[in-house]
Amino acid sequence: MARTLDSQLKANLQTDNVRPFFAVKVKLPDSNNTDVWNYMWTGLGDLTLFSNETYTGLGDLLSVGGVTENQDLAAKGCAINLKTTSEFILVTRDRDYQGNEIKIYLGALDNTGAVIGDPFMFFDGFLDQMSFTMTGKDVMLQATAEHKLIRLQKSSNRRFTHEDQIQRFPNDNGFNLQTAIANRQLTWGK
Repeated sequence: MARTLDSQLKANLQTDNVRPFFAVKVKLPDSNNTDVWNYMWTGLGDLTLFSNETYTGLGDLLSVGGVTENQDLAAKGCAINLKTTSEFILVTRDRDYQGNEIKIYLGALDNTGAVIGDPFMFFDGFLDQMSFTMTGKDVMLQATAEHKLIRLQKSSNRRFTHEDQIQRFPNDNGFNLQTAIANRQLTWGK
């Protein structure tokens, strides 16, 4: 699929000295069961992107994988692995996270650690499932996400009836005569 990359980012990705990173923006429930944006990236320290979003550096504790791309409009997912804490499990285990937004950006840094151009939106979708694995004191979270195109496969359950139309547009009478003309015999061409 054709993509539009920032010209500075594109030029940097074609050099021998490439320092790419992933930045992940995901809505997760907090302890008050309110969905809040969480910002993290695969480097160290804080990184400010898009003028006002500060991403926390997790280094090797965060990885992005399982992303595939194809020529058709098939919805493909991805996986995010994150080393987390047992407190995070307590906050998220009984909360609704499925369907929350997730965005993954691909960017690059120059030799001074500054972001080159604008990061490219690599993935835009919704959280699907989270699984936790405990190894000793470490807790690993694997979150799978589905691309936003997955919603196109779901039927809308809308009907072409007057009742359904006035639920969304109360003053619209475009379908109010539909049942009257459905069974009407019309002579055509005489």
